[in-house]
Amino acid sequence: MIVSRRAVVAAALASLPVRAFPQAAKVSRIGLVTIGAPESTVLSPAMAKEFAKLGYIEGKNVEFERRAAQGNPTVFPDLSTIWWQSTWMSS
Repeated sequence: MIVSRRAVVAAALASLPVRAFPQAAKVSRIGLVTIGAPESTVLSPAMAKEFAKLGYIEGKNVEFERRAAQGNPTVFPDLSTIWWQSTWMSS
């Protein structure tokens, strides 16, 4: 009986535990919306440290989306809505 290479590979993969297959890491998205200038949406070192304590590392498993109203309080609600819709539409 001749066993094809494909059958051997399939049998070997099927015998591996599910943990052996790397899974795509989930990336959480957090919106930083400020009424100030775009520079004010920078994550402070203290805030980054607190997120890290919770297991969130920017660029690894969390993405911060920054929006700034640039001193115009009337656009603040719109920025929040736009971020919220873009987050749910892309998920």
